[in-house]
Order: sequence, then structure tokens, then C-alpha cells
Amino acid sequence: MERIEYTFRLMRFFELLENCDQQLFLWLNGLHHPWLDEIMWAFSQQWFGIPFYLLFCWLLYKSQGSKGVAGGLVATLLAVALANTITSEVLKEWVARYRPTHHMEIKHLVHTVNNYRGGLYSFCSSHAANMFAIATVVWLISRHHFPKLIYGLLIWASLISYSRIYLGVHYPSDLVAGGAIGAISGLAMYMMVKRYTKLFGNKTE
Repeated sequence: MERIEYTFRLMRFFELLENCDQQLFLWLNGLHHPWLDEIMWAFSQQWFGIPFYLLFCWLLYKSQGSKGVAGGLVATLLAVALANTITSEVLKEWVARYRPTHHMEIKHLVHTVNNYRGGLYSFCSSHAANMFAIATVVWLISRHHFPKLIYGLLIWASLISYSRIYLGVHYPSDLVAGGAIGAISGLAMYMMVKRYTKLFGNKTE
């Protein structure tokens, strides 16, 4: 009897969290303006990151020289591959949480851009995971040379992540979980590349 009561309370707790997540999403998604639509749409496109990736390569070069660029690219590619696999190939199918744009109860309330609705499942955000994986690797390599870079990287990754709420395809918890997975993946791949290769110098110590 106690086990049944505990299970019931746990279910109610998760229902409360789900409801809070939906309400926060609807509030954030509701903060839309016509002039912001195309900006947020651009934030979510792959080509948008190209200038930033070039900037990151320059920062890595200034921090570590050619070793920093090579090590950063290897660690970043591995981190993104890991984060994307966990979020897209494992969690989305396993959790099977419908995106806001596919949720029968709230989809009519969701603001979308260019009629974009994304895939069926939302948990968790691959965009957030990938961006925070990149940001983590770049910061770990460049932190001694550019100690304040962390703030710019956080703003960059957070804006791209927020664009997914604005476009109506992710809940806030999707972004938090994706960002955490990305950061952990970035740290893990940085440490692995640093330990098993000679791509980093002493400046990362």
C-alpha cells in the first residue's frame, strides 16, 4: 500500500513539473515579435554558426597555436558526435516526449516561424547539446589566454538554444538537459584528447 501511495505521489510530482515546464514554455514562446521571427529562425540554421566557428578557430590558435586548433577540432567533433548521439539517437526515442508543436493539448497555442514544426519528439535538444559541447571545448582550451571568454560562449550557446523555444519546438527542460549533456560531453572529450594525444601544450594545464 505504501509503495502504491509513493508511486502515486511521484507521478503527481512529475505531472506538476510537466505542467510548469509547459506553462514556462508558453510564456517564453509568447514573447514573439514579427521583427524577431527571422532573426530567431537564422539562429537555428547551420550556416549561422560558420562565422563563430572561424572565430573559435582563431581563438584556439591564439591560445595554443596550431596544436590548439587541431586538438580543438578533434575534441569538438568527438564531443558533438557524442552529445548528438545521446540526444537524437537515444533519448528522443526512449523518452518519446512530443514537441510542443505536436502536443495535442497545446499545439494550437504555439507560435511557429515559417510553418516549421520539427520532428515528432523533443527531449532533449540536440541544438543545445551541440552548442554547449562546442562552447565547453573552446573555453577549456582558451580559458588561460581568454579568461572572460566564458561569458561570450554562454551567451552564444544560450541564444541559439533559446531560439528553439521561440520557434516552438522545445520546452525549457529540453534545453537544460541538452545543455548539460553537451557540457559533460565537451569536458569528457577534452580530457580524453588531452590525455591520449599530444595535441595540447602546457597552456591548458
